Formats: sequence, structure tokens, C-alpha cells
Amino acid sequence: MVQLLAIQKAKESFLRQKSQQQLVNCGDSNSRFFYSMVKTRQAKNTIKQLVTETGTIVEDIEEIGHEAVEFYKKLLGTQDTKLKRVTVDTLRKMLKFHLEEDSVNLCAMVTTDEIREVVMGIKKGKAPGPDRYSAQFFQEH
Repeated sequence: MVQLLAIQKAKESFLRQKSQQQLVNCGDSNSRFFYSMVKTRQAKNTIKQLVTETGTIVEDIEEIGHEAVEFYKKLLGTQDTKLKRVTVDTLRKMLKFHLEEDSVNLCAMVTTDEIREVVMGIKKGKAPGPDRYSAQFFQEH
């Protein structure tokens, strides 16, 4: 029974993260509304077609992926002509700090307590990064 509850709780946590709904409370994971929200979000976040540089419309998921990779490969190593060149002195004036003084703090080791404090300070249900795991996952595990 305990294992079943743990599995159900893990499933709810996974689905909550997937739907990114803060409305989900205990017992909501079995509702039709909840699952429709997950499906709607998946459909909304899916690229169904892509227009290539030549104007061709691509609808196959593998071709879409290939076109996206090729597009960004062409950007690699190129310069943005709209950006102005910025000097180190300009950056120092903008940021108002002295690199020598702050470099000590930048190179200091991060402690486990500092990490724990930051993770525990994140609001439950919020995703701290691109891994899509909510803060609640890390707080409970």
C-alpha cells in the first residue's frame, strides 16, 4: 500500500511538472481536465511545420529537426552586425565593480549549505532550469 501511494505521488509530481499547472492538488491527477491540460500543452509546444530558407514547407518531425540543426550550424562562428563593439573600460563603467576585488568571490567554492539554501528558497512547482524538474522534486529528494 505504501509503495502504491509513493508511485501515485511520483506520478502526480511528474504530471504536475509536465502540465506546469499550479492548480493540481491531491486527487486532481485523475481528472479528465488535468489530462486534457497536459495534452493541450504538448500540442501547443510541438512544431508541426517549418518553412526552410528556400521556402519549402517541412512537416516531417525528423526533417524539422534536421533543418533546425542546419540553420543554427550556419549561425555558428558568424558575427552579429547589429552589435556595437564594447571595450573592457566601458563594461567596467557599466557594471561599477573592480574585477580584482570581486574575483576572489567568483572563484570561491560553493558550499553544500549555500546550494541547499537556494534550492529550499525556490517556490514549489517552479522549474529552476532547463531540466524541467520542479524545485519540489529537489526539495523532497
